[in-house]
Amino acid sequence: MKLIDRISNINLSLPNDRKLKIIAASALCSFLCIIIIQRVIRPRHWHLTGFETFLQGTLPNFFASTGICSITFIYYNSFLKNGKNASLSKKIVFTSLFTFTGLTVWEIIQYFMCCPIDYDDIIMTALGCLTMSIIISIMYKL
Repeated sequence: MKLIDRISNINLSLPNDRKLKIIAASALCSFLCIIIIQRVIRPRHWHLTGFETFLQGTLPNFFASTGICSITFIYYNSFLKNGKNASLSKKIVFTSLFTFTGLTVWEIIQYFMCCPIDYDDIIMTALGCLTMSIIISIMYKL
């Protein structure tokens, strides 16, 4: 099957599984948090402490990694040919590595656009992937 045929056959509707709906809601909350930080908190230039400024700068990466990890986990079966036969641990490892690699590559791309590499963003990306992996593991163990 050609790649274009596989892409056209991807079912992007949300599955009826209650756990996947909760994961999708957490992804939506993550993306809303990014918007709030980027569009509401940062433009106001509040006088924040050093730690609050650090969080304001790195939390978008944390929330992006949790959101992308969630979405990738939900649509894992659609992305990969043998996705339905994969174990839970395989799905979690794939979604975490996929998300971490993508956001780390984005940090490297920004370096070539004359911005320094922010290692704190990479650490927060890893923490976001780890957090979402733990949440998904706990949800599916119950």
